[in-house]
Amino acid sequence: MNTPISESNSDDQEINLLELLHVIARRKDLIIKLCGAAVILSVCYSLALKNIYTATAKLLPPQRESGGGLSALLGQAGGLAGLAAGGMGLGGSTDLYMGILKSRSVADAVVKRLNLQKEFKSKTPEDARRTLEGRVKFQAGKDGIISIAANSRDPAKAALLANTFVDELSRRSVQLNLSKVGTERIFLEKRLDVVKQALKNAENDMKTFQERYKTFRADSQAAAAIEGIARLQADIVTKEVQLATLRNSMTDESNEVRSLKAGISKLKSQLGAMTGAGGDSNVIPAAGNMPGLA
Repeated sequence: MNTPISESNSDDQEINLLELLHVIARRKDLIIKLCGAAVILSVCYSLALKNIYTATAKLLPPQRESGGGLSALLGQAGGLAGLAAGGMGLGGSTDLYMGILKSRSVADAVVKRLNLQKEFKSKTPEDARRTLEGRVKFQAGKDGIISIAANSRDPAKAALLANTFVDELSRRSVQLNLSKVGTERIFLEKRLDVVKQALKNAENDMKTFQERYKTFRADSQAAAAIEGIARLQADIVTKEVQLATLRNSMTDESNEVRSLKAGISKLKSQLGAMTGAGGDSNVIPAAGNMPGLA
């Protein structure tokens, strides 16, 4: 039973298509007239429309500075100053400038400068800004060049619109750079105050050290200590020779022998003070303390 029904449906579809073709053939004049009228109306409408002009401005954002001026000087200083110099490039990436161009502040500034709210017949500045966003397009190329395309029925206004965006971008970038420089200046001034205080503390520590150990220049005082030790040793040797000579002709109870013994004992005490760990009350520190003091 299914087979006759399928054949019947197929015959009905063929009959319907034939009927449609017959209808189109009978109404072909009407169809041609309607299509022709639509084409003519479309051409007339397009010719009646005013031309829309597009002005394009292209700019290359400043590249990040590799280092110069204050950055170079700080880089040579090393340490913290070099680290601070690493963040002082005033240039920026293409994404940064694209963000500035698309910002609300730039759009509002352009609307205000060109009085676009009145030209667009917008009730509020927000409506004018939305209309402006529909007429201006921003695009960043792979080479880093930013294109600003502005549309208007007046070619002069289109060019003015594109150039105004370029001008506002320049002003905003200068403001951002000045703000960044000001922030870095405040940071460096604070670091300078910290370093000045650290230097003052170091000077006080040095002064306390010198007063405690009576050490002004360790290398010069060490040389003086060595020379003094050499002289004392030479004096001791000389007096010992004199003592040995006197003992050949005098006894130990003689005044001259006693005087030489006392002199030798005093010199040896001085030598012990200069070669040992003492000497806290001496201007020239003991030789045993010199490595640690240095």
